[in-house]
Amino acid sequence: MALYLARSGKHGEWEAEFLEAGQIRIIWGNEVLRDLSTLQTREELREYLAEVFTERPPGWVRNAAGQIWTPCHRMKVGDWVAMPSKMNPTIHIGEVTAPYKYDPTKPAEHRHSVSVNWFAQDIPRERFDQDILY
Repeated sequence: MALYLARSGKHGEWEAEFLEAGQIRIIWGNEVLRDLSTLQTREELREYLAEVFTERPPGWVRNAAGQIWTPCHRMKVGDWVAMPSKMNPTIHIGEVTAPYKYDPTKPAEHRHSVSVNWFAQDIPRERFDQDILY
């Protein structure tokens, strides 16, 4: 089992929806229009993102590929996910219940998802040691 960090948007704008839907998502808008699990290496993913986001510098592409690779290729059923809240000083913890899925019939912000059972919500950050938090 592994423990991964997930984010719910720059300002936590997806937090409530992720918790309610029992998911985390890769939300990159209408630009990322394919099943990312078909890309077999990080280099393939970087090349794809560089083609899609032509205006972005190479460092941004490398960072984006790193963020996307984990939910698409590393997270497994039974792994845990910690999602810090941006709405209040809490952390949500869940277990991955289904691997990455791509559904091209859904709106852009719902196409790339990993199913999660959020078994612990709103755990106060103060209950974690500083070395865990940072």
